[in-house]
Amino acid sequence: MSLSPAPLTAGEIRIDIVRDPTSGQTAAVRLASTRPTGFSGRLFAGRSPAEVPGLAARMHALCGRSHQVAAEIAIVAAMGREIEPVIAERF
Repeated sequence: MSLSPAPLTAGEIRIDIVRDPTSGQTAAVRLASTRPTGFSGRLFAGRSPAEVPGLAARMHALCGRSHQVAAEIAIVAAMGREIEPVIAERF
């Protein structure tokens, strides 16, 4: 049986996790969003990792600190380093 997900409304994000029916293991993960992503991609392209958190904070006036810390954590994780020290330092 296959269910089609409901269409997204403005500002929504949906994460779909598909499990293999035999093993029960995760077979696929899909992310759907109505939020525009082109601007941030262009803004961050070609920037050093040190520049991105500050830019993310300035892009989101109401929740800039959260976006700054999320960017720092994402960069550290992408570098293959442990994120716990970053989280401990920030919180």
